[in-house]
Amino acid sequence: QVFPDNPRVWYYRYEHMLHKNNPVMAWAEATYGLKYLPEDCQLWFGLACASFELGDMNAAEEFLKTSERFKILTERKNMQGLIVELRGRIKLSLQRKWRR
Repeated sequence: QVFPDNPRVWYYRYEHMLHKNNPVMAWAEATYGLKYLPEDCQLWFGLACASFELGDMNAAEEFLKTSERFKILTERKNMQGLIVELRGRIKLSLQRKWRR
């Protein structure tokens, strides 16, 4: 936390935790990063991914909406593809849940 306003640190931390199958810590790392960078698209996306892994589809969808709102012009196409993919996974998960 020497450089708390450096977004790369927080991206790596939440991604690392997701890859270690620890969505609770990934969620925590993304929220710590958002404390310093509240308008960061990728950190909101990380929060959506962690919420998805925790099974909270409503939170994942809301965090995705916030992520879309904070997209920067240079990364719009890349992030939009990721957002659409996660939104599709959320819808599929909800469809499976309600079929039972």
